[in-house]
Amino acid sequence: LTRPLRKPSDYLRFKGKTIKIKTIEDIDDKNVFKGKLLDFVDDTVSLETKG
Repeated sequence: LTRPLRKPSDYLRFKGKTIKIKTIEDIDDKNVFKGKLLDFVDDTVSLETKG
């Protein structure tokens, strides 16, 4: 299933699942991140990535 996560409830529903996030601005010269969604608190995503 590929669909955007927009609302906080969307992120919480997928907690523990592998997701891909695209950011508007680069973070450490990257704007696409894939990993396990650990948490979503106060509009902040915690993601576990490999490497």
